[in-house]
Amino acid sequence: MPAFPKPKNYCRCGCGTEIKANKKWVSGHNLKRRPKDAIVKNGRLYKKVKCTECGNKFEKRSDGIRVVNLCSIECRSSYQSRTRKGKPQFNKRNGKFVNCANCNKKIYRSESRLKKSDRHFCNYECRSEWNIANGYIPENFIKSPNNKGKRNGRYKHGKRVGSHVNKKKVREQVIERDGGNWCLLCGKPGPGLHLHRVVYGSQGGKYEVDNCVQLCAIDHERVHSSKKKWMPILLEYLKTKKLRIHKEVNP
Repeated sequence: MPAFPKPKNYCRCGCGTEIKANKKWVSGHNLKRRPKDAIVKNGRLYKKVKCTECGNKFEKRSDGIRVVNLCSIECRSSYQSRTRKGKPQFNKRNGKFVNCANCNKKIYRSESRLKKSDRHFCNYECRSEWNIANGYIPENFIKSPNNKGKRNGRYKHGKRVGSHVNKKKVREQVIERDGGNWCLLCGKPGPGLHLHRVVYGSQGGKYEVDNCVQLCAIDHERVHSSKKKWMPILLEYLKTKKLRIHKEVNP
């Protein structure tokens, strides 16, 4: 059978311009159907609507006007925070409420978190208090350091102050105390040695001469792998200046 040509589609305004089958108007040619005071941009109709959040009027495309109209990202965030806060979707929850192990406060936990542990806490402070009370971490353990504002030692008078400035002075004093720039355990000479805090920073230890020794990278990793064995030995060295290493520790 012979193929019949498809019927042509023309703009409805009567200009005679041929357009695609899925179109009705040439862009901007349907202005005759719009009011005289219509706001037209790039052939699109805009209308002034009121922002649901702040109440200011703004221009929005007519095909995008909804029940809730927001003028900016800030208004959108504010509206979502105000309307969604305190409205949990209970039909999607599959967990249950449990008591905090430290303060007995009711908290919600999902099914996946209930499978991981039988003990739950409402916040990090309750977890830390429970661990200290049961001997899992020392009492002087830093739970949540506050480094805001003047407490931040890395910024003074608007300029960044690196911790290497203080370490350099401590390192010189450690070298003078130990009689040379070498690893305390194996005797490997510097440079490239690590400044190790015998009492860790999480326990309140600082970069001071009475708390630091120099170690090579291998010995530094070995000391950190067994704190219970090495900390008493290094603490004894800082007090007596005598290093006693057992065979089982350093074969």
